[in-house]
Amino acid sequence: MSVTSSKLLYYLIRACLALLGLFLMTASVFSIFYPDIVHSESSRSYLRDVTLMVYGGALLVPFRWLRRSFLFPLALLIFTLGVMWAVYASLPGVVGFIQGRKSWLILPVSAIFLVLAVIAPAALIMRRRLDVVK
Repeated sequence: MSVTSSKLLYYLIRACLALLGLFLMTASVFSIFYPDIVHSESSRSYLRDVTLMVYGGALLVPFRWLRRSFLFPLALLIFTLGVMWAVYASLPGVVGFIQGRKSWLILPVSAIFLVLAVIAPAALIMRRRLDVVK
């Protein structure tokens, strides 16, 4: 079986997304079960933790299960909501930089955050197209 460059790229992206999903899941579980260590009581938000846990769990599901016609729109919706959440979370930092309240270091962090969020739906679509091309 020959592995083309597009499949190799897909497998590399998929491995990175699985590691990101594992990180998000463990961070969210840790945040829920040990709130005193991770958050102060004023910033405690179960909604944020559960959202990250759902997104991380969706990244851990094998994409071959999600390419089926009835699960594909749901997975794409979850990943698109993840992109929207990443934009929402990055925007205050970028605006703070423009206003002079934050360091320039917020820009690369926000860019990496957005790129990782955009890669997930792109990889799902890439997996579906790779299967069609077979």
